[in-house]
This record gives sequence, structure tokens and C-alpha cells, in this order.
Amino acid sequence: MVALDAPSPFVDAVASGRAWSGALPPEGPVRALLEQVGPRDARMAAILPIRVGHHTIALIYADAPDGAQLPEIGPFVGFVEEASRKLETALLARRRGPRPQDSTAAC
Repeated sequence: MVALDAPSPFVDAVASGRAWSGALPPEGPVRALLEQVGPRDARMAAILPIRVGHHTIALIYADAPDGAQLPEIGPFVGFVEEASRKLETALLARRRGPRPQDSTAAC
């Protein structure tokens, strides 16, 4: 769990619904996460929201270990946005329940 009660890139990604990328802040929730998973000497990171409807349901955190630069995140952002849309579609279909059999379909 990551605290969302203090300003941070996590809060920015949740509130805006958009990906955040940039230099890692020297303190705060992102630093606390890195202390839990191990520092890996990362300097740059990206945080991408997974959204269903207008709600962020999860965040993906990615960094470049050993002080490396992040690669271009545009393609990854597109992939995560498409995955969010597919998840939303699947959840809506599940709520609606099974579709009745189409009586005109060939057997």
C-alpha cells in the first residue's frame, strides 16, 4: 500500500488519471516504496494509472535501475490505457451477466 495523503507522483497519477514520469523525489511515498523493494540506485521512474471508468484502481510503478535513463514510455502508456479499456469492458460484461444465446446462430 502507498499513502496518498501527502503530495507525490502517486497522488498526481491518481488525481489526473495520467502517467507521471520524471526524476524520483528525494523523500515521500515514492522513496518509502523504494526502501521496501530495495533502492536499486534508480533516479528516474514512471507511474501509470490503471483506470476503470473514472476511477484509478491500481498504479504501475516502473524505474530504470542503476541510474539509467527511462526509455520512451509512450508505447507503454498506450498499452496500459488499452488494458484499462479492456478491463473496463470485461467488468461491465460481467455485471450484465451472460448473454442469451442467439437463436439465429448456426449450430
